[in-house]
Amino acid sequence: MTELIIQTDRLQFGFRSSQPIVKALSLQVPKGSIYGFLGPNGAGKTTTMRLLLGLLPNPENNIRLFGKTMTDSRLEILSRTGNLIETPSLYEHLTGWDNLDIARRVRGVDRKRISEVLELVKLTHAAKKKAKTYSLGMKQRLGLAVALLSEPELLVLDEPTNGLDPNGMIETRELLIRLNRDYGTTIFLSSHLLAEVEKMATHVGIINRGELLFQGTVQELAAMKANQAVLQIVTSDNQRALEVLETVSGIALNGTGLKTPYQGKEQAASINRLLVKNGIDVYHLSVADNDLEKLFLQITDGSMEPMVLQTT
Repeated sequence: MTELIIQTDRLQFGFRSSQPIVKALSLQVPKGSIYGFLGPNGAGKTTTMRLLLGLLPNPENNIRLFGKTMTDSRLEILSRTGNLIETPSLYEHLTGWDNLDIARRVRGVDRKRISEVLELVKLTHAAKKKAKTYSLGMKQRLGLAVALLSEPELLVLDEPTNGLDPNGMIETRELLIRLNRDYGTTIFLSSHLLAEVEKMATHVGIINRGELLFQGTVQELAAMKANQAVLQIVTSDNQRALEVLETVSGIALNGTGLKTPYQGKEQAASINRLLVKNGIDVYHLSVADNDLEKLFLQITDGSMEPMVLQTT
């Protein structure tokens, strides 16, 4: 059975009982995974993360990290967890180094760890500069450095690439992949950058209006994408091609060509042969994948059935 680092059982929360923000949320985050927590603004992502970390009350006590609840094992859980929620809390009048020094004293971490995390987040050159002079992206990286000080087994990150330029996003992505691969760090991160999450996540959860609409591996998400792929065809006579292909499931005119649900290479080859056999020139034959952005919209707007898989 897969060991779960984060597990919630029908988690509910709302500042008003009549307006729940999180509704019956059952998360399953396997040990050693990078779990991308996706959803539009206001979906309940940050609220969920605050609940996981004990920053919001959870009377039902139905959240488990490392198999334990905050009620019984708060100090142990937090000692094994690093987090960055929304904007990093920094002492703006102090240097990056001093910010890290204060944090490592509180956590009882060796002083040499400061240099290591500064190197990890590419801030060594700015260590002696005051935090108030940092760009938004630099502050985000300094916040990530604070989260990494105690070499946590679990990282909970809310929009970790927020404010970063393209190079910074790539560096952060590579850092998280390296932490996961080399140190076995389990990473739970939220993002609205869906394509970015797809490049590094092993598992994905999609939330909208407080409800979990998809949960599964990236491969399972890719299978959903494949099921939505379309074969696009442009010919010398599209109307006649439609008549020739009338037995093909889902075939239809589409702008300057035709389209049909994609069912594999054999299907595409068969269609091409049939058209050529009937004297119709094929100018274009390609597969249009349903990218993650489109799939996300289909899931969150209700045009696709929810799919929440349980880890076993």
